[in-house]
Amino acid sequence: MPRLEDLTPGAQVKGILAGGPVTVIGAKWHGSNTLELTYKDGEGRPDVTLLYRDHEPSLEILQPGRQWSFTADGDLRRFMVVSPGNLVEQWQDELDSRFSLPFEILTNDKLESARTGNRFQENDLIICRLDKLSRDESLHAKLEQTDWDLIVCDEAHKMSASFFGGEVRYTKRHLLGRLLGRITRHLLLMTATPHSGKEEDFQLFMSLLDSDRFEGKFRDGVHVVDVSDLMCRHVKEQLVRFDGTPLFPERKAYTVKYQLSNLEAQLYQAVTGYVRDEFNRADRLANEGRKGNVGFALTILQRRLASSPEAIHQSLMHRRERLETRLREEKLVKRGGEVAARAAA
Repeated sequence: MPRLEDLTPGAQVKGILAGGPVTVIGAKWHGSNTLELTYKDGEGRPDVTLLYRDHEPSLEILQPGRQWSFTADGDLRRFMVVSPGNLVEQWQDELDSRFSLPFEILTNDKLESARTGNRFQENDLIICRLDKLSRDESLHAKLEQTDWDLIVCDEAHKMSASFFGGEVRYTKRHLLGRLLGRITRHLLLMTATPHSGKEEDFQLFMSLLDSDRFEGKFRDGVHVVDVSDLMCRHVKEQLVRFDGTPLFPERKAYTVKYQLSNLEAQLYQAVTGYVRDEFNRADRLANEGRKGNVGFALTILQRRLASSPEAIHQSLMHRRERLETRLREEKLVKRGGEVAARAAA
């Protein structure tokens, strides 16, 4: 038998009008047994009526409404955001400016001033710092006493665990993720880097969403499962604005050729010769294990040269200062050794 809760927007229902089925436009509850239904008849004319529980036996749903109708009372839903500390203010600003939701950032002062002793129970819209929750175990017992409709974890890859030596290493952040999953109806993990290339670690991360499917000892090549029903992946090229235009325009790189002036050509030749000579010296120092460091430093000089004359000038000045400092230190060490040798004689 249909229930009043089944009358969601888009549903086609018989039993409300004698002339035929109607299409539900909206529904508003008055208590738990009275529904104010907005609908349109077969000719598209809108109307409103009140339905009660005793109407349910006469109702027949010909076509169900949308699965997600978003008709619940927003003031009854509880929502927590867990993010790195440097992002909490941004989350607060975005939720306020875009959705007019007054989220509170959890601080030590607010924890201590809680009337009931548990700030998580007193606030339905709250933003928490990831490391604060994961490191402060005194907060875990307070979290266990609460329940939430939705918890969103930003930069969620920080909650990953790993296999090492055949054993699982659980981090405090990962254990926090497990706790959050137990106290919420819906858990959303948001990250731009969910996969480090290790399938076993990735499945440990996915166990935060479904421990039955992803928990257990990993066997390479055997323990592989489908995550398409849990994971939604969007690359930035697919992101669009509300009008359908790309959020990130296509990036096109071109090589632009230009003619060096006489002074620039002279500088280029001088730096190139210097680099070539130093690379030859680096080859001679290869047996001393210093070739890699010298080659890296000289490659940096070439990049500086391509950047601007000022950039290569500053780099050469710094290199000169370092060489002069090293020369003074070596002379000082040498003189100290000579003084010690004469004293010993």
